[in-house]
Amino acid sequence: EIEELTAELNASRARIREAFAAQERFLSNISHEFKTPIATLLTEAQTIDRSGLGEEGLEFVELAEDEMRRLGRLVESFLTLTRVRDGAGVTKPKVCPANELVMDSVEDCASMAEQHAVRLVPELADGEDAFDAMLMGDPPLLQTMLNNLVRNAIRFSPREGRVFVTARLTDDRFEIAVRDQGPGLSADLLDHVFDRFVQSSDEVRRERGHGLGLAIAKGIAELHHGDIHVRDPDEGGAEFMVWLPLAHATPDGAIRAPGAGKPEAGTPNGRA
Repeated sequence: EIEELTAELNASRARIREAFAAQERFLSNISHEFKTPIATLLTEAQTIDRSGLGEEGLEFVELAEDEMRRLGRLVESFLTLTRVRDGAGVTKPKVCPANELVMDSVEDCASMAEQHAVRLVPELADGEDAFDAMLMGDPPLLQTMLNNLVRNAIRFSPREGRVFVTARLTDDRFEIAVRDQGPGLSADLLDHVFDRFVQSSDEVRRERGHGLGLAIAKGIAELHHGDIHVRDPDEGGAEFMVWLPLAHATPDGAIRAPGAGKPEAGTPNGRA
């Protein structure tokens, strides 16, 4: 009887895995099909002659553009998430200066921060080793990962608030902490914040997101043999902590990509 139950359980697991795989394929195919039409519609809307439009007409065109941009971002997010979940995201790894990743993200998110009246406060890793610290991976994906975290922090920050983007080096890895001054996360949300389509009620009220940004960020970190954790700091807000293994130079001067997995929780370099 136990053997029969085990076999039935294994069969159920296989069916569930296949159902999830089919769902991923469907979303990927749909996203690819929508990508070009959305881009075409947005281009057409942007070329409309607005000189003869009244106030109501202008509002309609601007609303249409905003919605098409939002759909375009959703499609890109689906494609990125599928790419990351397939584990095929880093086909040709490249060297990426660690501190440069932080500064590029602050620059990319500066316009959004200004719109929300939020100040970005970067703090780079210092010391002699920080100048030479390198990551190995897919630079655009790594940038997407950090940008998603910073933009998420901006969305939840109050006006005139600050978002702290702090980097530091340990012996074998690069750590980035993104902390906001927002309302923080409930205990229930802390356990599911990296799940797809999860949004807090506050986020739904503030801005129409799609609930994929944090799932994508975590997937990218794991694809690069790193990880992301979240906590509620004593000073309030929420803090997302990323760690990525450093690339190391071989005796012949080449850069070797990290291959080790993440440290176990509770170790000196791990998160309990």
